[in-house]
Amino acid sequence: MFLPLFSDSPMRVWPFATGALILLNVVCFVIQHSLPDREIRMKINSTNLPPAARVEFEELRDDGGRISIQAPGYVPYTLYHGDGLHPIQWFTSFFMHAGIGHLLGNMLFLWVFGQVVEGVVRHGFFVLLYLGMGLTQNIIEQVLFLGSDGGTSLGASSAIYSIMLLAAWFAPQDNIHSVIFFFYRVFFFPIPVLMMALFYFLFDVAHSAASGFEMNTPLLHALGGVVGLVTGFVLLKGGLVENDHRDALSLMEGMWGAQPKSKKQKRLTKLTKEQLAAKEAELQARIEQLRIAENSLSMHLQAGNLTSSLAQYHRLKKLDPKFDWQESQLRKLISLAQQNSDWSNTVSLSQQYLDKFKSDNQQTATVIRLNLATVFLQKLDAPQKARRLLNSIDQRGLSKDQVQLHQRLLTKCEKQIDEGGLELADD
Repeated sequence: MFLPLFSDSPMRVWPFATGALILLNVVCFVIQHSLPDREIRMKINSTNLPPAARVEFEELRDDGGRISIQAPGYVPYTLYHGDGLHPIQWFTSFFMHAGIGHLLGNMLFLWVFGQVVEGVVRHGFFVLLYLGMGLTQNIIEQVLFLGSDGGTSLGASSAIYSIMLLAAWFAPQDNIHSVIFFFYRVFFFPIPVLMMALFYFLFDVAHSAASGFEMNTPLLHALGGVVGLVTGFVLLKGGLVENDHRDALSLMEGMWGAQPKSKKQKRLTKLTKEQLAAKEAELQARIEQLRIAENSLSMHLQAGNLTSSLAQYHRLKKLDPKFDWQESQLRKLISLAQQNSDWSNTVSLSQQYLDKFKSDNQQTATVIRLNLATVFLQKLDAPQKARRLLNSIDQRGLSKDQVQLHQRLLTKCEKQIDEGGLELADD
């Protein structure tokens, strides 16, 4: 399975609501597992018991089919199946988790996909959607299994599946940077939100169909996905939510919309007032996209997200080919690349800085040259590139420490060049 790590969706707002929901789940988990065991009466399926034990089990049932058992104190707040309707459980069950692994897995998915949805609908509406869809799924679940032989369910998975399918509606082309473990190897790669959400949803639908749609975890996940699928369509179709024409509904309408049959017909088409208004609206939407992308870039830089910052930069270049880095942004990115040992981006970003700003800020340009020479020499085994870079530095403007560093690096370059070694030529 793919594990999501983070998304490159525009960061319109800080994900306070997503963080608050995660904190609430953690608090509920601590409270849940601190409750003492207690005796409860509930319906329990006995079909998996040995025949002899099953007879004794049946004798213990009361007229309502319930049996007294010693159970964890949180069980009455889980979602009962086949034992009537319990509205309080509709709210409590999706804030509870069976164990720490269950909690951590769910919170990881909530953090990644919650940020995507919260960025589109903002804080308050996001919380309402999360609670409303979780409540809806629990009501459907308890009604569907009124005739079952018993059992319970708990966890935020179904509500998170709803959020995941909302993210697929709202930002299908944004990427989720993911990790997969395969034969003791780790692979990192980006997956579009739509592909990841559909993979998990359709996998659980197929698993449920293979089991005859009996009550199990994949079926409950699929139910949550259906709730999110329907909710997302209603919100977009009703105009209650929009995402700068990047949502799935807008993309489908643009793909299937009527187009002029020929270039000649297109040239001869006269713009009506409605078309002019549409053009103006499109221009305003583009300006708004630029503003959001620029704010998102600043927020990702502030949060120290190198990959997401670069993704936002490329998105801005598509929206406005004239867009370019500010001097302070490039300095921040170079620092982030070095901290992440991302030497390829360190070199690329440093060279961009020297091309654009070396005459504007000569002192910073000198520091970047020295750092870049160090990377060429110590990380990339490219002493000739390091020497050329060092020779381009005017030593008259260096401090005492910088002069000493310059001489040490130059000496190491000469030593490595004399010792020989294969070095790739510049492109």
